[in-house]
Amino acid sequence: MINKMYTKRLTATLLLISVCSCSPSIQYLGKAYPTTQNVEVFLDTHDITRPYTVMGKIDGLAGIFNNSFPEIQNRIVQEAKAKGADAVLIYNMEERVIHTNTNTNTNINITGSTEHRQWLDRNIFTTSTTSTNDVTRNVLHADFLKYRQ
Repeated sequence: MINKMYTKRLTATLLLISVCSCSPSIQYLGKAYPTTQNVEVFLDTHDITRPYTVMGKIDGLAGIFNNSFPEIQNRIVQEAKAKGADAVLIYNMEERVIHTNTNTNTNINITGSTEHRQWLDRNIFTTSTTSTNDVTRNVLHADFLKYRQ
């Protein structure tokens, strides 16, 4: 009975951790107001026709499976609603390098006599190949806007 409950809780916890690590993470700095239901999304300040103030800044970073930009945008909009923003101005998108993997392979080739005492007749050749690849994550930068009354 106890093992069954423990297994269910452990499974639920691991599932929650995996789902959370897959979703975009956000960092917000700014003010908060009562929640809003409708948030407009802008990509250029020239498209904003109403007077506004910037109430905060947010960065959305893809999770471990590198969420798409629209997925990150949706997460930012949800946070904007929770913080009481009227609009979101997305001003930058990037692929940020978060880690670089380096792999080196070395091959040693020995040619010449294979007899035990003939080691001086051997030629030793080494070749090395190194490859690197960057691990990137999609990132969106945005401002939360509050319309002036």
